[in-house]
Amino acid sequence: MLALPLLSESGDLVAVVQLINKLKTIYDPKASLEDKIDLDGFSSQDEQVFEEFAPSIRLILESSRSFYKATQQQRAASALMKATKALSHSSLDLEETLARVMEEAKELMNADRSTLWLIDRDREELWTKIPIDGVLKELRIPMGAGFAGQVAMTGEPVLIPFDLYEHPNADTAKETDQKTHYRTCSMLCMPVFNGNDELIAVTQLINKLRSGDCPPYNPANWPQAPECWRASFNRNDQEFMKAFNIQAGVALQNAKLFATVKQQEQMQHDILRSLSNAVLSTDKSGKILAANASAKTLLGFGESDRLEGRAITDVVQIKEGNFANRFTDALTALDEKCRQQYYPDQTLIQADGLEQHSVHLSINSIADASDSGNVYGALVVMDDISDEKRLKSTMYRYMQQDLAEMLISRGDFKLGGDRVMFPCCSQIFAATRR
Repeated sequence: MLALPLLSESGDLVAVVQLINKLKTIYDPKASLEDKIDLDGFSSQDEQVFEEFAPSIRLILESSRSFYKATQQQRAASALMKATKALSHSSLDLEETLARVMEEAKELMNADRSTLWLIDRDREELWTKIPIDGVLKELRIPMGAGFAGQVAMTGEPVLIPFDLYEHPNADTAKETDQKTHYRTCSMLCMPVFNGNDELIAVTQLINKLRSGDCPPYNPANWPQAPECWRASFNRNDQEFMKAFNIQAGVALQNAKLFATVKQQEQMQHDILRSLSNAVLSTDKSGKILAANASAKTLLGFGESDRLEGRAITDVVQIKEGNFANRFTDALTALDEKCRQQYYPDQTLIQADGLEQHSVHLSINSIADASDSGNVYGALVVMDDISDEKRLKSTMYRYMQQDLAEMLISRGDFKLGGDRVMFPCCSQIFAATRR
């Protein structure tokens, strides 16, 4: 045997060349190995020949390694571009964004599994949604638990090469693997920041896939590490995941903002639906954005009729005054009088023109809190007072006006016949007899 170091020009070790069994200068190829071997072995002259060829060998090795490294970087860069492009075209749905980030990260890093943990600051927890028995279920862990929790607490990446079971903090991973019939061999956990440099999530990649053909993992062999996962994430993987997580942070932030907006919209719809008053909101062009059920009923429309997108001046008809001009004043918002308008006891004509209602009408501008001149739209509120007017008219017929107004203001009346005694009930009784 002859083992020789291959050094760079600066004296650093590049490789070790190992030569085994010195052959004779002339031998019969069909002869046995013993007949081919030079029993004198390698000599100092062989070392000298190697030294002469060492620069050429070193150049070939360094060129091949540089080409291999460049090819790897090109493939990784292409995968990164593909992943970031996929994220940029992903939907704004949070669950779909979670799934897309996990899938693209797994493909980018050639990992067996990937998990994206979102940080819940209010509950001091990490949560994610993963498919369990074909159903997407939410999973939560305390902040600081496991390697992902460690990254969430510190904001620093965690890189654990093969074999993770030899890591001092691998007890939790072993217990989890034993329950799930899995084998964790390597791991890369990276922080995800939003545009404000706030830590919002952690990406967790598990088990770097080894190149080449390897038999699949057999859970029955646990805790033996399978050949397919006898590989490690490296610093290059960490740098590419850092670049990937920048785009992931943008996608997640957009999805979270969209989810917040959807939640607020749903809350507003619920509030509108619960109001007994008729409420319609419009944009700055006067097109209806939302109308609650009370508004549809009061205007003579069915619950399934769609008012959104229609001009409010086409569906709201007020007998007194000019509703269109009043509404235009609210959109222009020249002064406080235009921005907040109130018209008591107005006559609303339904869409079919067959029925009328007495309403208190309010028209208010929807404007920027910091700039009242920047109007987004208007809010129209109508309070149906038809029953109240009929009740007043009836009470005025049978009792003195001041007494009727006192009862109405106090609310001491009900339709349905409750018996109530007042000091002047004899007057009421006498009036009803007449």
